[in-house]
Amino acid sequence: MIVPLRERFVWGKTRIRILEENVELKAEPVADLGKNPQELKGHLISVKGLVDSESEDPTHYIINFLSGSTLARVYVSKGTNSLPLHFKEGDSVRMKGVYSPQFDRNGNLSDLSLLVNSLTDIQAIGSLKTDARFAIPITFSKDIQSDTPVGNLVRVVGIVRSYEPGKWVTLWDATGQIMVQSKQSQPLRFGDRVEAIGYPYLLGVQQYLHDGLYRLAASTNPAASALMTITHNLPLHLAEQIRELNPEEAGRHLPVALRGVVTWSHSSTSFVYVQDASGGIRVVNPKWDETNTMQPGRIVLLEGVTGEGDFVPVVTNAVLRRSGWWNMEEGRLMTLEQALTGVEDGHWIEMRGFVRDLKETNGLVCFDLSTPSGEFQAWTPASQSYDSLKGSIIQVSGVCSAVSNTRHQLTGIQIWTPEAKDIQIEEPAPHDLFALPLRPLANLRRFNMERALNQRIRTSGTVILHMPGRYLYVQDGADSVFALSQQADALQPGDRVEVVGFPGEEGQKIVFREAVYRRISGGGEPKPVQLSATNSVNVNLEGLLAKAEGALLNKVEKDGEPHLLIQTKDFTFEASLGPAATETKKNLQALERGSRLALTGVYEVQSDEYGQPRSFLLHLRSWNDVQLLQRPPWWTRARLLWVLGGVLTVFLIALIWGILIAHKNTLLNQTQAELQTANTQLEERTRELQNQFAAEERAHTELAQAQ
Repeated sequence: MIVPLRERFVWGKTRIRILEENVELKAEPVADLGKNPQELKGHLISVKGLVDSESEDPTHYIINFLSGSTLARVYVSKGTNSLPLHFKEGDSVRMKGVYSPQFDRNGNLSDLSLLVNSLTDIQAIGSLKTDARFAIPITFSKDIQSDTPVGNLVRVVGIVRSYEPGKWVTLWDATGQIMVQSKQSQPLRFGDRVEAIGYPYLLGVQQYLHDGLYRLAASTNPAASALMTITHNLPLHLAEQIRELNPEEAGRHLPVALRGVVTWSHSSTSFVYVQDASGGIRVVNPKWDETNTMQPGRIVLLEGVTGEGDFVPVVTNAVLRRSGWWNMEEGRLMTLEQALTGVEDGHWIEMRGFVRDLKETNGLVCFDLSTPSGEFQAWTPASQSYDSLKGSIIQVSGVCSAVSNTRHQLTGIQIWTPEAKDIQIEEPAPHDLFALPLRPLANLRRFNMERALNQRIRTSGTVILHMPGRYLYVQDGADSVFALSQQADALQPGDRVEVVGFPGEEGQKIVFREAVYRRISGGGEPKPVQLSATNSVNVNLEGLLAKAEGALLNKVEKDGEPHLLIQTKDFTFEASLGPAATETKKNLQALERGSRLALTGVYEVQSDEYGQPRSFLLHLRSWNDVQLLQRPPWWTRARLLWVLGGVLTVFLIALIWGILIAHKNTLLNQTQAELQTANTQLEERTRELQNQFAAEERAHTELAQAQ
């Protein structure tokens, strides 16, 4: 139907007369859906492409259709006699439909639909599984160089390392990494074996295929099977392969041969960083083919061996040869929390921070930088003076380097920035910090901390705890802030102050970093919140002045500070004093276990390793925050145990003594009885001898008389 421009039909008053039936409509062949969209709008076209996915609603089949580098949404009318689909995902089809584009305000194509009358206007002509283009010889990533013809279709085979549907697939093959740019959305998993075709090009140290198509490699595919073996062959060609080695493997000095760009190098450091398509790696004690090869931005061919690093493996005994030049691209903007995961180690990134201090050493300038969530360092050559940056907020671009301990555990972050242009001032040091708008403490909970990243905030309140040169707690009503400050001006509880700092959060606590303050006036401290003896933890009391009662269980010292362990009705908690004075130590020593105390201090929630509240700690300001309510009774459990122990000891001694005496008496009686028996036997023997002697005397007498 031909409709005149700027004309509109009123269909209730319109009559239609059929002039001719079954007129064959000639479709206009189109090779690229993305070309000439304004001219093709409303035209009946014929086009070939790939069925990427399909779905349906009550009236239409909906197909995601990929033709060349253009993705279109195809709506196929079901009609009255709905036919089953005669094609599937991954099939190549030729279809006829009306070209229906959408344009943005600049006239660029933003969305494309094809309106197809019926399934009969779609013809299946093949599929990815049988596509002859996947039969061309395999090209390895190392063979894609700057002189590779960009118009020649190539085929690669590799293992999926990362994937974003409709955008790209990153593959590892035996010689490196390839990024396949494809509009396909076929789902893939890490480790899948994939074949891909596309048009190659090299950008810096990354090989690409544009207008790519991919398919899962069959398990019986000999090329893919061979690839699974050779991807673990030596030498290692990617930085990420080296980083994935465990310490034992890295210590075997495995050979390395990779192509990357120098991201950090300086004569004062014994290491450099090289970044390839997969990531960055530290190279220790490198050797250069030429002096100017060590300039950041040089593309180099690196040959060396692996070694066990402080945090991840490194490359040692390496020779670096110049291969080209590449302008460093902008890195991803990272927060300190993201950097502290260690994932970005060796990568070129950007970070923001407040310049706390800076110092020069061995031809390098070290920036001590602070963020709302912690501190990090940035190093750069001392090519100019940076003293004017102190107190400013800057953005640094450079290599992220993990700082670790002897157990290879990450403890901090450093950024190695090769040039002065990689340091940008975002906010110069202000002339008057206290000219900022005043925000009540109550509003900070409703303030978006992400939007306030590296933006100072000014607030006010009453000091409830101050450790000069370290921190202070400021409270205003039911809200408080924990301010980290190097300022040493002494404050007393009850002083009214204004505080300016960089806001952040730690659990339920609002934290100001790099804070400065000024005293406005004196005054009384807020009334402490009375803690219940039955509720163990209340996260809403974080940072507020609180008061609790309980019995003293124990006294210990932690990190040079006295701690009291207190038992209430249903739970226990700790109270800590700062570094105790001599008088305070004497008072603590005189404090007996079992004493009933009332303690006033700043409430701090103690969390477990999962961030769940488990107890609380009261920060006492001085000995005046300890009130003795009741001394322990004389008959304490300990004393009762001592008395019972003494009685039991005396009883045991008496019992043993009695047993010994009884035993001795028994032995004595036995001895006396034996002696009596012996005396009786002796007397009997004596009588027998006397009788014998008398008989002999009579016999002698009788013999003498007989003679």
